Amino acid sequence: MKNKKEENKPLYVCKSIFNGYEYKEMIKSFPNELYKSLIFRDTFINFIYCFIFLILAQNIYYCILQFAFFEIIILIVCWFKIDYFAEQNWINLYKKKRIKPTNYELEFYDNYFIVKNDTVTVKTKYSEVDKCIETDTNFYFYVLPRNSCTIIQKNNCSLNLIKFIREKISNIETLDNIKKNKYQYSKTKAIILFVLLILSLLGARFSFYLINKNSYHVGINNLKNMWVFLCWLPFPLLSTIFGFKYRKNGIINIINMILGCIITLLFLTLGLITFFYCFT
Repeated sequence: MKNKKEENKPLYVCKSIFNGYEYKEMIKSFPNELYKSLIFRDTFINFIYCFIFLILAQNIYYCILQFAFFEIIILIVCWFKIDYFAEQNWINLYKKKRIKPTNYELEFYDNYFIVKNDTVTVKTKYSEVDKCIETDTNFYFYVLPRNSCTIIQKNNCSLNLIKFIREKISNIETLDNIKKNKYQYSKTKAIILFVLLILSLLGARFSFYLINKNSYHVGINNLKNMWVFLCWLPFPLLSTIFGFKYRKNGIINIINMILGCIITLLFLTLGLITFFYCFT
């Protein structure tokens, strides 16, 4: 009987807290989850808006261009404002009482750990942890089937417990590895942005051709359709911003920054011709 009690006794115990600050820090470690939900929601709204516009305007070319334009804006804003959306998401969930600041206790056993507070007790095997990130201050255990994340403050852990966690969780990503992956990821994104930058030049010209092809106006009257260049503005604009932000991560980012700036000015100048033409 005594041996059975000893087997049920946890090897390590620590306390942790979940609040608004920890939620935002968690989102920084797992930004893709919130980003995907934001994109899904805003894309659906964009689709409904463009569908209504298609019914009213009955012009599929304008509708497609509008959808593409707003979708690019959504992708840019959601990515660069992820911290703001994380804070707003916490406030909304807190007001709806779907989430609240919580103190909880963690018990670590040989093959699993238990998270419990006043109302809930959850048992999780170490093998069920799909992703684990270790920062300077926290461990984050992400379990995909439950779409849940357990936050462990390292200042509440003993040195032996920290060592135990590192031994039990085989797929830990450290802060250094995350920074290294981000560097590689930024280079990949820079190359993709460079390709999109070149394609935006061709796409803008082709879009202008399509609109004028289906227009009854010819010659100088086609100047009123120059607004289409503004629809492609997010590509060079994003390339300029991203290139400036990561200009130290390789020559490709500097090229993107310079070319993006030039093409942004070009599209902006050509697009504003429409408004100049309308007023004159």
